[in-house]
Amino acid sequence: MRTNVEFLKLIDPLGQSLLFILFGYSLDSGISYHMVLLMLACWQLLSWAIHFFIKSFKVLKNERFFYIISSLVYLLVYVYITKKVKENYIAVRDPQGLTQYPLHEIILVSIGLIIAFWYYVICFREVKVLFKKNTH
Repeated sequence: MRTNVEFLKLIDPLGQSLLFILFGYSLDSGISYHMVLLMLACWQLLSWAIHFFIKSFKVLKNERFFYIISSLVYLLVYVYITKKVKENYIAVRDPQGLTQYPLHEIILVSIGLIIAFWYYVICFREVKVLFKKNTH
């Protein structure tokens, strides 16, 4: 059982790393960054659920609890703003002329990335704790 736990704890941040790299790539390619963010959110929620229900995964339990609360509040705010608030745009001059970018979407995606990166750091800190236990 111990090696399965170690394997899952290593795979989790590695999978998230790939999704963060894919997100960066998606900003400059034809891939939908919304889809990549959704995949990252689903990965992290699955990770949270696994960590919540398996007793040997309770290393950073309080931080994971605050993460899930923050994610749920963010989700509610995201849905409310995208459904009820009229989008504002910022204009940026580029070689093709004036390009407009959705301001609310930029802010919401940035906040979502910060929350996702926070969970990413939690996972790496957990791997660090795991390796400290194995070396002592």
